[in-house]
Amino acid sequence: MGIVSLVLGLLSIILACVSFNIFVGYLSIVALVLGICGIVFGGITLSKKLNFHGCGVAGLVLGIISTVFSFIPAIIWIIAIVAASAA
Repeated sequence: MGIVSLVLGLLSIILACVSFNIFVGYLSIVALVLGICGIVFGGITLSKKLNFHGCGVAGLVLGIISTVFSFIPAIIWIIAIVAASAA
């Protein structure tokens, strides 16, 4: 589980950084989901006290960071859609 949380955390942080681009902003939703999955798997790994303790902590931290980073483009896209529909 520790390796899964680490891989999901890395993938979500990459997608969160890529989704700042205006053309691939929909990836912020994917990064948000993967960030939440990374947080969940990191928490499961820490609660089971497996040998991959470092991987679980890294996955947990990367999941939290990517979730925060993916909120920004998601909010920008929501504001843009609301503004476009109001015009």
